[in-house]
Amino acid sequence: VTQLHFMYSKFADAFSQFQAFSEVTRKNVQEKDPLKADRIRLKQWRLKINFALLSTVAADRLNTGDNQRMENVKSKGVRTRNTMRINKEAQTSGLPKMRLRSEVDRQDSKSNVYAVFELPSAEQMQLMIASNDMVSTVMYWIIWDLADCMKDID
Repeated sequence: VTQLHFMYSKFADAFSQFQAFSEVTRKNVQEKDPLKADRIRLKQWRLKINFALLSTVAADRLNTGDNQRMENVKSKGVRTRNTMRINKEAQTSGLPKMRLRSEVDRQDSKSNVYAVFELPSAEQMQLMIASNDMVSTVMYWIIWDLADCMKDID
């Protein structure tokens, strides 16, 4: 099992669990409390967007060499945060190339573009570029939304 397989398995588990519990709650309250149902629907959409974004930045990190760097760190026993960052993030040279899912030819295996449900806002892009760790930044947004939604999920 590669780092990529492990990563996607964990992401899918987390998203699926949230989606299942939130959808059951949303359907149960749809008629009784439409405002609550709308809040849950919005969180479902935001989390779908952010999990796709998390997948993008994490896959890009692994694709651009972080996987090999992790193996080197593991074998040498060096565990500093700086050694775990890839050069692209350390130099803040930019974000992965992203396009809306509907605009991406998924049959084109040579494309270096990641498909997302919604492009990050200008503010999100600035935050990711300024961050020392884009993956952790997006993960924080996901955790924030999960925590914020807990008051509505039964």
